[in-house]
Amino acid sequence: MTKQHNFYGMGLIRLLLAISVIQAHTSSFLGYSIANGLVAVQVFYIFSGFYMFMILTEKYTSIKSFYKSRFLRIFPTYLIITIPLLIASLSFGKTYSENFSILNIYSQIFIIFTNIFIFFQDIVMFLAVNTDDGTLFFTKSFLKESFPLYKLLITPQAWTLGVELTFYILVPFIVKFKTKTIFFIIFASFFLRLCAGIYGLNHDPWTYRFFPFEIALFLLGGVSYRLYRKIRNIHLGRTPYFITSISILSIIFFNQLQNIIDSTAYRFIYYFLFSAALPFIFYASKCNINDRFIGDLSYPVYISHMAVIYLLSKTIPDYLHILFENKLSCLPAAFISIVVAIIINRYMQSKVDKIRSN
Repeated sequence: MTKQHNFYGMGLIRLLLAISVIQAHTSSFLGYSIANGLVAVQVFYIFSGFYMFMILTEKYTSIKSFYKSRFLRIFPTYLIITIPLLIASLSFGKTYSENFSILNIYSQIFIIFTNIFIFFQDIVMFLAVNTDDGTLFFTKSFLKESFPLYKLLITPQAWTLGVELTFYILVPFIVKFKTKTIFFIIFASFFLRLCAGIYGLNHDPWTYRFFPFEIALFLLGGVSYRLYRKIRNIHLGRTPYFITSISILSIIFFNQLQNIIDSTAYRFIYYFLFSAALPFIFYASKCNINDRFIGDLSYPVYISHMAVIYLLSKTIPDYLHILFENKLSCLPAAFISIVVAIIINRYMQSKVDKIRSN
């Protein structure tokens, strides 16, 4: 019989998703990739909804304590990576300083604020810079602009935290809604996404950076937690372990599956199925402290990996280029990011968590 406390699930999947983002920003491994960056981010949204509904239902009795906990979970790790890079970029980064100087004073204040406090980094993905006067303007496609504002983000992948923070602000109130109301919001969000796609807004940044479209995925995670509450006291036999194993394999081989069925519909069907599997994944692995340790690495790995890639490119550019050409550059980036994550959790976040628990 499978022992529940030895089973890996939630934590392992989260770390695999973080590594898949590293692959998206470096290279595949000899042609093999885990779930692509877009899928990794959107599955993280589902995880976030599950966990936020859980802690607001079972742990936090006040909105204030919830906000305090989220602040201490997100910002210390983010700031320890970002602040030194921001100072270095403004002081010694010639290209960054030149781009920054193009902005007018209000745009400069905005980009410094969002780099430090994370809020609105998702909105940055919808803005570009008018090089004539340094003002910002809305764009439907930042990839088509000569100066998209995201170039001045110090930790560019942290735009996902901007989406997360918006959800954190709302979720203490949403968690009080009845499940049928939450399903209505999910339907409305998907309907808006569909309508936007009909009118041509089916490309980056609309695919996974626009909060009104992404709230459906957070709430799928929330509904998944409510399903878990219904099954957690039922004897399920080996079912949770089987579903967890299938789910891990589905993440590992998602890109290979998507190459066979390459469609947006397939991706969202997968999200619904994954949300349905999540209660069983949590059930199977909730008692495994090693799985929890692995899962706790996912956030600092995600936040630090672009800094790691940048430093590697500056210190050993030729070596990294060789690795990239041979589809191996993901290995040093992933390894060093995991080491950095272990150090951050061991020497900083563990102390911060003691404050969170008070």
